[in-house]
Amino acid sequence: MNAIEAWFDNGMPYDEGVAIYDSLYNKKDSVLRSLKRGKSNYNKSLLVMHLRKAKNQPPPTTKKKRKVIKQVPKAYTDAVIEKHHQEQAHKEASAKTIFGSIKYALLPHELKPRYRQVRDLFYQKCDLKFILNDIPPEDTKQALQIQLQIEDIDTEQALIWKELDHWQTHKTMLPTKADEFKDLTPAALLQQKANIKSNITKQSKRIDEWWETLYNTTDSGDIRKLEQKINKGEKAIHQHQLNINRIEELLL
Repeated sequence: MNAIEAWFDNGMPYDEGVAIYDSLYNKKDSVLRSLKRGKSNYNKSLLVMHLRKAKNQPPPTTKKKRKVIKQVPKAYTDAVIEKHHQEQAHKEASAKTIFGSIKYALLPHELKPRYRQVRDLFYQKCDLKFILNDIPPEDTKQALQIQLQIEDIDTEQALIWKELDHWQTHKTMLPTKADEFKDLTPAALLQQKANIKSNITKQSKRIDEWWETLYNTTDSGDIRKLEQKINKGEKAIHQHQLNINRIEELLL
């Protein structure tokens, strides 16, 4: 078991985690500076995120000498380790329920990285929620920082799940790239966003109507036509959502 895996299994003590991150060959100086300012709920979430990424990355071709990590006293870690094991059990049980309907081997090769990505996001979100639960009520600033990270993960997860669910239903791929929206002013971007949201509302109502009709249709030809309409409509909505996300990035 490597140092990062041991760190996760041993309750994720902060100082050990910072030392492990400092020993990584691809560490970021800006992240390390933030971590060395001291333990906070925000820095703990930052540390968990980067060490989880490092744990899932292949090892470098040339190894850098790692610093010796001191063993945390047993009296300190017993309660923390027990809490971590309970959280890990909860994550695994939830993951089994959430991802149990997806057959990884049957996914097209384009969607397999997306499936792995949404699983990684799930575990990141769980870790952030556990950290959020431990934040004292008066630390509203720290809580807000964690909540914003969770919201970003929710947005990213939602798009990936749409791609996976669409494949499960229609065996076709949703679009993955947004339009560029070059040379548009902020005012024009806002108007474009409003137009897209209006189109999403209209298209969603039509799709709901098609689904309702489909449930009450027995003719195979009519069923096929309705499924094609639903497929096309869901692709259009997904493209609209990608475009909204792109516009919001441009407006930042």
